[in-house]
Amino acid sequence: MICRPREELHRELSAAFSAQPEIRGIYVFGREVDGQPDEYSDIDMILCSDDLARSHRNYRDVLGKIAPIVGTYLIHSDAAEIAEMVLLEGFSPYQKIDLSISADLSKKEAFGPFRPLYERPTPTFLTSFHEQTSLPDLSHIRHSLTNRLNDVLFGIPRFTKCLFRGEHDFYRRWFGATETLTALLHESYFGWSTASHAKLKLLPHEYKQLFHSLNQQDSDWLKHIHPIDGKPDLCLSFYHTVCWIVRLYQAKAAQTGEVLDTRVSDHLLSFLEREIERFHRRSCSSSTVRR
Repeated sequence: MICRPREELHRELSAAFSAQPEIRGIYVFGREVDGQPDEYSDIDMILCSDDLARSHRNYRDVLGKIAPIVGTYLIHSDAAEIAEMVLLEGFSPYQKIDLSISADLSKKEAFGPFRPLYERPTPTFLTSFHEQTSLPDLSHIRHSLTNRLNDVLFGIPRFTKCLFRGEHDFYRRWFGATETLTALLHESYFGWSTASHAKLKLLPHEYKQLFHSLNQQDSDWLKHIHPIDGKPDLCLSFYHTVCWIVRLYQAKAAQTGEVLDTRVSDHLLSFLEREIERFHRRSCSSSTVRR
């Protein structure tokens, strides 16, 4: 699959958002500041706005003019900041956009240092920070089934880039996904939770309760993910885990009546399958060369 270049996305994002009159600064961080972005680097971007409400109303339209939005994952929101991951059609999932809209760059200081792409010295809309408009309450989006599922799915390119970069962090990604799976599986056996905050992992007695209750089919499937010999193929284990999580969210949505948007799952599961095959081919080729 041919994707548009990362540099093109970077350039178009900067041009599009700097043209918005309320945006007074655009900043990047992470590998961008180090000057070491590679083909697996996403785009970490912060927009500082003089009118948060306006920026929130318009930012998806701005992105949509660059390319159609495949899906989003809302990470955080409050009255003065929103942080969201966005996946655009035609660009590699590795180039997902980690976009923050904030009243003040100091709110993001933990992510620094920053490199400015655009700065306007004086506000256009408002005369002081204290007169900032506020962002709406987005808790209903953050706690929706679609957003919870997309939290898992947006972890797919994070997992696969660790494989290709040779970073040990892929173990953490795999373990986090398997914990999410067992928590959902427990719900499927003992009652779907309607709580706004999802249970992320089970307690020891809940693991025991689940394993004693599994039917034969689910027990066999779990052995693909957690083989009894303790030697999982982490790539395939991760793939089976995410596929099962998607099925469980679909089952939960059917039981609760909530609409589940599966566009991101279709897009990223196909990507995951291709990347695992590519990684295995590269590993086999490297082994052949070493011999």
